[in-house]
Amino acid sequence: MKFSLKLLLWTMIVMAAAFGFSGFYFVNYVFERALDREAGQALDESSILKFAFETAALNVPAKYDVLLEDTTRQIASNLEAGGQGTGRMLRISDDQKQVLYAAEGFAADDGLLLALHENTKTYRVIRLDDRYYIQTAAAVEALDKKLFLETMRDVTEVFRDRATGFVVYRRVTVVILLLGTVLMHLISSWLTRPIRLLTRATKRMAAGDYDYRARLVSGDELGQLTEDFNRMANALEDTIIKLEEEIRAREDFVGAFAHELKTPLTAIIGYADMLRSHRLDEEKSFMCANYIYTEGRRLETMSLRLLDIIVTKRQEIDFQMVSAESLFFYLYDMYAAKKNMDF
Repeated sequence: MKFSLKLLLWTMIVMAAAFGFSGFYFVNYVFERALDREAGQALDESSILKFAFETAALNVPAKYDVLLEDTTRQIASNLEAGGQGTGRMLRISDDQKQVLYAAEGFAADDGLLLALHENTKTYRVIRLDDRYYIQTAAAVEALDKKLFLETMRDVTEVFRDRATGFVVYRRVTVVILLLGTVLMHLISSWLTRPIRLLTRATKRMAAGDYDYRARLVSGDELGQLTEDFNRMANALEDTIIKLEEEIRAREDFVGAFAHELKTPLTAIIGYADMLRSHRLDEEKSFMCANYIYTEGRRLETMSLRLLDIIVTKRQEIDFQMVSAESLFFYLYDMYAAKKNMDF
């Protein structure tokens, strides 16, 4: 997989994860705030109904300050009638948690009362017939009775808003990811352009075009890499040129050495053939043998010089400072004595 595609893929994965987490957190945060607000309103409404029930119980004529069950049902019915159209339901239970009055459709479960402590109020969220409600419970002191007042408030719209929020956010996320994919593809292609140019340069050089250089298109780390690559290519080209020159020099040396070998070998072969095929007198035989000996020594000298050259190349030469004047007179005496040269 190309580097640009890897960059694009991982960027999209990170973006998708970030959008998914942030969207889930945001929608749930809005939902929880709305649900808390509804719960607060339901508890406030429960407190108002509790106060209204206690006030109504005090205002109803009762013999010996005893609240009859029929009176309790009547008060609850009046409170229920006052909340018509609000989606609120009401239920009244005695201290034994026996239902005295319940609005139509009120949940039959009394689990909330089991969690209710004395002189407190509580709530829970329940699901009933594909709808969601906030159920509250509070203790009511009415004359000689201890009752429990429960309400149910429809909060289905809050849950629908959360579901709608998730749907909308998913659609927005998909659109953003599609646009981001196109944009990141262009950006990744632009960022990886120096890499593509370097790849092209390596292919050209691998094909033998050592003069080709990568074009510098950025001033960042990839641009520095391009400059280093071009410097490496220059050094490589210089090395190749030196190697070619060395090979050419070796070929010239081999050619010259072969030519130098040919002359004494020709003489040796000729005189040896003369000695082999002709019956010569002693003087001519000595002359031929002397030529063979002389040319053989010449070949030996050439081989020793070649060996010296090879050994000298493999060893480090210990250079020393000498006097140019002393070197000149040393060479002068040596060559003048051999050639009788007059300077």
